[in-house]
Amino acid sequence: AVDVEEQAVLRFGGVWLGLWALLMWFAPEAAVGSSGWEITSELGTMMAGFGMAIAGLAVLHFAGSSLADDAMRRIGFWAAVMWALFQTQQIYFLATGAFPVVGGQEIVGNLIGITITVLLFLKSIPAAD
Repeated sequence: AVDVEEQAVLRFGGVWLGLWALLMWFAPEAAVGSSGWEITSELGTMMAGFGMAIAGLAVLHFAGSSLADDAMRRIGFWAAVMWALFQTQQIYFLATGAFPVVGGQEIVGNLIGITITVLLFLKSIPAAD
């Protein structure tokens, strides 16, 4: 049996990661948002590499969403850990000013990431029988 809700959360996380991969490949200026960073050829190359890593994580989210309940639950847990680490780093960067908060892109993106994190953690807890 497949937990349809957990499957949907994993797939939504995969879509969100996929969108970020596309931004890093084709619109690096949009990916850094309002940070004011200049996209040099070196930074663009680095972002393309990060985009490839993010695309790999997106594929793992979709692959994990097709597994049976117990295996999907374990994939969901480790995906939640990854999301929690990523969100912790993002919040740290925002708090220290490494990513300036100008406009809503940073806030909305982090709220979506936090929501995915919480839902993955909640869905990875085994249901009491």
